[in-house]
Amino acid sequence: MAKLKHGEHGDGTDIVGVTTARRMLAQMKSKSMPDVADAWVLAQLTSQIEAFNAPLRAAATLSAAIKEHLLGPGIEKDARVGGRVALQLLEAAKARSGISSTTQLLEYALAKVAIEDDFGEFLVSQVGTIDADLDLEF
Repeated sequence: MAKLKHGEHGDGTDIVGVTTARRMLAQMKSKSMPDVADAWVLAQLTSQIEAFNAPLRAAATLSAAIKEHLLGPGIEKDARVGGRVALQLLEAAKARSGISSTTQLLEYALAKVAIEDDFGEFLVSQVGTIDADLDLEF
């Protein structure tokens, strides 16, 4: 199986590859009993999609933090953070985020927490707020 291409710009091959992989993933997940080969392909596709999306998520998070004036030009780095963490946690976070620098990973993690929205909390708070008699045309 060909690996999804990442980082190629201009010809759109990486976007098409991910779109195709996502479509295949959805089709496989919809099967009631995927066979062993499907399960292996499903795992490979999931891994490749995650590897493709990780740098995009990190870039989006850091971009949002810059827009909020939490990072970027003119923002002085005047705080020092230190601590001990489990090596497995650090390695897993680096692998999942695609960030190899511990300092950059910490900055990304802090930005992610600082700009986190409350959509999930808001959504849960809306349970039961729509009138039961409202016709939703289902």
